Amino acid sequence: MTRSVLVLLVAAALAAPVAATQSNRGTISGTVTDPGGPVATADVEAKNPATGTVYPTTTDKAGRFSLSVPAGTYEVSVPPLGFRTARFARQDQVVEAGKTLSMDIRLLLGNLGVVGDDAAFVAIRNRNAGVKGRLPRTAGGRPDLSGMWSANVDPKPEPAALLPWAQAILKERQANLFRDIPSSACLPDDPTMATPLPYKIIQTPTLLVFLSEGEP
Repeated sequence: MTRSVLVLLVAAALAAPVAATQSNRGTISGTVTDPGGPVATADVEAKNPATGTVYPTTTDKAGRFSLSVPAGTYEVSVPPLGFRTARFARQDQVVEAGKTLSMDIRLLLGNLGVVGDDAAFVAIRNRNAGVKGRLPRTAGGRPDLSGMWSANVDPKPEPAALLPWAQAILKERQANLFRDIPSSACLPDDPTMATPLPYKIIQTPTLLVFLSEGEP
């Protein structure tokens, strides 16, 4: 047996498991739109409930996406984009090996169509998609948080495991329609960027200022 033939046989043996693995995969592809047209930089996820494995991707400028996943049954979802759109989820989507599941996703407005409610949020998100670089630091070497920030809701929300005392407080506040929430009295909410709004942070050596679109 010549050396070249031996090399070809070894290469074929090594490639066989890879080819078998690839043949067990299928594709989920389509577009994401809302009433305004294609949605760029939207997060699309396919989750296999049986294994808990999540396969993520992001739409391009034309709102297109494509996911290569093992054959199986999936929940396909798109988290809210600020207040603009509501969460999308479609369960029991079957992906067959070697085939493409076409899925055109149309997001519903989550803000009742209020014009300009969060256009700034979407514009900032799209303009800064894929930004890379070193972490800005102050003269003292600490992380510099100065600038505009675009917060979003958690794309993978999981119900919180509340302790009994916390569960009792939650039920009480749900019953009184959250009348004691700080914003109901025009008071600032907590400083965490949990609301999908534009934020501006001003950082000095002795002071950190949060400016939020949501505060009065």
